[in-house]
Amino acid sequence: MINSIIELMKLNTMIINISCSIQNFMQVLIIFIVIQFKLVCYHFIQPLFMLSCIFIKSQVLHAGTAEFLLPKRLHFFSRRKVHR
Repeated sequence: MINSIIELMKLNTMIINISCSIQNFMQVLIIFIVIQFKLVCYHFIQPLFMLSCIFIKSQVLHAGTAEFLLPKRLHFFSRRKVHR
């Protein structure tokens, strides 16, 4: 009877150790997946984001200069009409 209890305790300890090792393995696996995702984001998504930011910035600057120049041109044409 005592031997069977000791064997059950050993088996229980072994099961706990296995479950802890599986839990540790899952934690390490999750950390590895997160690191890989960050690397993918850094190497692929960040350059695309930077390119899109540069493109948007150039479009905004282009639109800004067009808006900046347009009122001057209109003002210039309206002056010419006034002087005639």
